[in-house]
Amino acid sequence: MAEKNSQGKHHIRIALFVPAMLIIIIGVVWYGVHSRSFTVAGEPGKQAKNSLQMHPLPDDLVVVGDAKYASLEGLAPGSQEAQERQRRAVQQLGLHLEVKTRKTGIVFRLVPAGSFSMGSPSSESGRRDDETPHQVTLSKAFYCGKFEVTQEQWEAVMGSNPSVFSNGSADMRAENVSSLKAVSVESPPDHASADTPVENVSWEECQVFVKNLCQLEGVSEGTYRLLTEAEWEYTCRAGTVGPRAGDIGVMAWYTGNSREKTHPVGQKNANGFGLHDMYGNVREWCQDWYGSYPSGSVIDPSGPSSGVVREIFKGYSSPVRVLRGGCWYFDAMDFRSAQRAYWAPGIRFDSLSVGLRLARIAPSRVKENTSRSDASDYKNLDELVDKVAHTKFDFAAANREPPDIDPKAKELKDIGMALFNKENRFQEGIEKIEAALKIDPRMPDAYGTLALYFAIKKEDPRTAVRHLEEGIKNCPKSSLVRINLGNVYAQMNQPKKAIEQFKTALDLGVEAKAPVFYNIGNAYIALDKKADAISYYREALAEDENHLNVRRNLVIALVETGDRRGARQEAQRLLELDPNGESGNWARQALQHIDSL
Repeated sequence: MAEKNSQGKHHIRIALFVPAMLIIIIGVVWYGVHSRSFTVAGEPGKQAKNSLQMHPLPDDLVVVGDAKYASLEGLAPGSQEAQERQRRAVQQLGLHLEVKTRKTGIVFRLVPAGSFSMGSPSSESGRRDDETPHQVTLSKAFYCGKFEVTQEQWEAVMGSNPSVFSNGSADMRAENVSSLKAVSVESPPDHASADTPVENVSWEECQVFVKNLCQLEGVSEGTYRLLTEAEWEYTCRAGTVGPRAGDIGVMAWYTGNSREKTHPVGQKNANGFGLHDMYGNVREWCQDWYGSYPSGSVIDPSGPSSGVVREIFKGYSSPVRVLRGGCWYFDAMDFRSAQRAYWAPGIRFDSLSVGLRLARIAPSRVKENTSRSDASDYKNLDELVDKVAHTKFDFAAANREPPDIDPKAKELKDIGMALFNKENRFQEGIEKIEAALKIDPRMPDAYGTLALYFAIKKEDPRTAVRHLEEGIKNCPKSSLVRINLGNVYAQMNQPKKAIEQFKTALDLGVEAKAPVFYNIGNAYIALDKKADAISYYREALAEDENHLNVRRNLVIALVETGDRRGARQEAQRLLELDPNGESGNWARQALQHIDSL
């Protein structure tokens, strides 16, 4: 009997632990996004000043110390807003604007998460039928190659250089070029340089390149990759909505200025994100199969599951992959952000001048050593449950299963919780929990565990949202489900929806309000509403004055709104609260920075 009671108490502890940990762990993702580094954003064309605390880089990357925000001169409307989002991403994520690979010197720029209309309207001159406009959301920031991969970089990784424009033998065969587009020869091609983009590479060769690059730089496979087609168009547009991101004459090598050849990367003006040669020079492979666009809104699309079959040569057809960007022999007016092309993935075609640009996963965000920790910081579940027990969370009746819950459902749920948390048998635990909800769906903590699994473990926030929406339907008075849904929306970079859920949770009743006020403040920062953010940060501190992350974000917001006196007071208080810790060290640097303003 004593053993059964002990097991029953342990299951109760697990049932209370999971929703609390969802707030903590998903909250850490949101805190990671919005525990903001103290950066003073420079003007376009000026060096981006160092933050007080930037994310420590993994071993494969080094900082480009003189990185500057792009000049906006000659760029289309929308570029400035995109650059502001880029600045905020640097500040809020604590990631460097520009980094490069340690061994191969490939330079990357930080691209913020965001939404845009992919494709083109029917009124756009030169559009094609495969450019159906649809809304796309990219939920995570990532690093994009500042330049196309160069011949020197390709050779360092692959040991050879397949480029037609190489070693002084740049002789695009006239018969091949003339069959595609007539060009006027102004002068013979110059010798290619090491900084000229690699071309004459197949999609399959690019896959070998990124795999070898990951091995060379000592990172897991997939860390470096081609851009998806959606990522490519998003980075090319850089906030613009028209046919082009700016003046093609100063942004691209095309038939009127290229002299029948490729040119060293980076000689033409960048777009609003600071990326060069998105139009012209060489075409760029994307990861996706080529096919029709979806008709509705999508999040983080990776293209169709298979490619449309096209005739490549007479008598030879193949599924095809996406090409973007055009190349040096295009007319200026042929360049459009939405323009699509394709080619067989296993075949080179020297007269197409096809190269590549890379993406890199943004490094994982830092978890600050505060009262909110990841489960990996603890040796066992009991230690973690004891830690959670000292943090105030709302376990009122509305956030627990009702007393008339089906016994079989409760048993299945508790077994699933134990498998998920104690045994790390995640999939098996989730299956038990889903089976329990089919019997009786009135268990708020079960929806929390499902959201934790899909949002964090599987990185599938859309499925997490679906489960939490079911939780709201079946547990309408549960503030905990609303908080969890707000955290997932925050993870998806949808701050307006996050605020709506957090405020609804407060209306339903929350015992521990400080984390909710903090999340609302962070959401207002994402919306660039600093006055509202400051108000909610102060509300959070009124509830819990020892919340270090809140006070840090408050210091930053006060500096950014020009309230140096208030910022100094809050930084001094942060130093008093944590004199020997990480936040205390941060506060000392903040005080020095504030005094220098």
